[in-house]
Order: sequence, then structure tokens, then C-alpha cells
Amino acid sequence: MLNLVHTVPRLLIIDDDSLLRGMAAHTLRHAGFEVMEAEDGIHGLALIEKSTFDLLLLDVMMPHLVSRPSNSSAQPGEFFKD
Repeated sequence: MLNLVHTVPRLLIIDDDSLLRGMAAHTLRHAGFEVMEAEDGIHGLALIEKSTFDLLLLDVMMPHLVSRPSNSSAQPGEFFKD
């Protein structure tokens, strides 16, 4: 039997720029998405460990994290700066 249950896509926005993060979150919520926000990589990783998301929107220059391709096979703990 076909499952026709509609689920709202969940997004996580991780960006240290509160204005950009807020505008993106507002726009996506208005479009019908469930949006969570994190102000830096540490808070973003904490949310990722506690929940699942359909899409992550990441700032390229992330405070407290080493710059790495988001599709790398690294474990979350490997992203923290020394």
C-alpha cells in the first residue's frame, strides 16, 4: 500500500551571521519547512547529534571548526579545531 503521509522537511541552518541566518530561516519557514538554527559549528554539531535533518545549510567559514568539504567521510569530532 502506498504511504501518503506528508512530512515537513527539516532543515538546519548553521551560520554565525545572525542577520543572514534569520532571513534564511524566516524565508524557509514561510515556505513550509521546519527550520532549526545554530550560531556556530559547535552548536550545529550538537543539534546534528540529537536530531535528524533532511538538509543542512552551512556557512563556508565556520567559527570553531576546521574547513572541510561537507560531503567528506570525517566524523563530527574531527571537525573541531585544536
